Amino acid sequence: MDEMKNFPKFFFQTKICSVPGAPFCLVYTAHGIIAVSDRRVFSYTENGVVQQQFDFSSQTEKEFSAITTDTTGNNVVLGSFDRLRLFSWSFRRGAWEEGNTLDVHNLYICSALAWKADGSTVYCVMGRDRFIVAYTASSLIIASIESGLSSEIEWHSGGNEKFYFDFEHVCIIVNAGEITVVEYGLDGPLGWVRTELTSPHLISVSIAKGSPGSQPLKKIAYLTDPTSVAIKNLVTDETEAVVNHTTVIDWLELSESATKLLFRDKRSRLTLLDGSRQTSLLNFCTYVQWVPGSDVVVAQSGNTLHVWYNPSIPDQVTTVPIKGEVEAVLRDAERTEVIVQKIMELAEVAAKEIGGDGTQSYKVRASVAQLRRKFKEAEKIYLEQNAVEEAIEMYQTLHKWDEALELAKATVGLKFFQL
Repeated sequence: MDEMKNFPKFFFQTKICSVPGAPFCLVYTAHGIIAVSDRRVFSYTENGVVQQQFDFSSQTEKEFSAITTDTTGNNVVLGSFDRLRLFSWSFRRGAWEEGNTLDVHNLYICSALAWKADGSTVYCVMGRDRFIVAYTASSLIIASIESGLSSEIEWHSGGNEKFYFDFEHVCIIVNAGEITVVEYGLDGPLGWVRTELTSPHLISVSIAKGSPGSQPLKKIAYLTDPTSVAIKNLVTDETEAVVNHTTVIDWLELSESATKLLFRDKRSRLTLLDGSRQTSLLNFCTYVQWVPGSDVVVAQSGNTLHVWYNPSIPDQVTTVPIKGEVEAVLRDAERTEVIVQKIMELAEVAAKEIGGDGTQSYKVRASVAQLRRKFKEAEKIYLEQNAVEEAIEMYQTLHKWDEALELAKATVGLKFFQL
């Protein structure tokens, strides 16, 4: 008779505790579980017994959004809006004690936290979940998750610094009237300038490869006073240009190649600076943008769209009549699209005709679908209202000729040959 063999069966899933409310953050420490719910921090033993409770609901504290513990399990950091809280285990008391609070202005919502393995650094994910900012005792670490590049600079934080992640290759740190530029992948600051005008619309940084055999172009444009703009070369640390304007400047942006600058003043006048040459492009401009990845300028004045394919020759401009306000300029590998926002105008007209706020109008719903690039959904909305010609016109406007022909052939028969 064969020997009987035993196969043990293990069950690991078991209930530990019940948290009053949905736990937004959980972490397992050396002394049990920390759970966070409704601005309250609960400490549980491994058997689910409540040890402590910290209630911040009566304070100005926002909801906690992230939590992490160090490798010893004796320290926990909680992240909330513009704030990090530290809790440390007291072996003398056998309980958690609330430690220092670090207020970081413009941190906004902290979406993730991580503690470095050696316990020296806490990493915080911020900036559209693409960037990491970490403070050490004497430095600041900034990393781009998308590119995998990181930088460390010497820094002694006072908690007042602001971070701008609007540029592809660099992070801008604004602190006490000083702008520090940090390039991802390079330790130490790329450069810095002093100015009290630190709105992100008044700062522009461009990193370009430059021509073969030459140094890359790394420049920053900023305001030295409300009517004067300066361009500094961050490689040579020299100021290349200072332009004194007659009116307060409210927007500026360097080109992709870092060779040209656009700026607009409070009177909505648009000016191009190309080297030492200054040219007025428009006397009235409501929208302007460099086309992503190029030195092409797109600007709106009234019901006309202006496009400069070669800004070095300002007189050569292409104009296109449009209805509505330009919202954005998008570019992919195949084409560039200018998104014109006319939905609110359509909604106002529909509200007068059918009542309500007008958002139930088929024209409004179809326009929203187009902005979301759901063209088949927009086509369906038009066809439900028997607005075949509007659906065909949509495809023609988008230069989707095959779709326009197929729809015309299926709905209007022989008339599609007119296309």
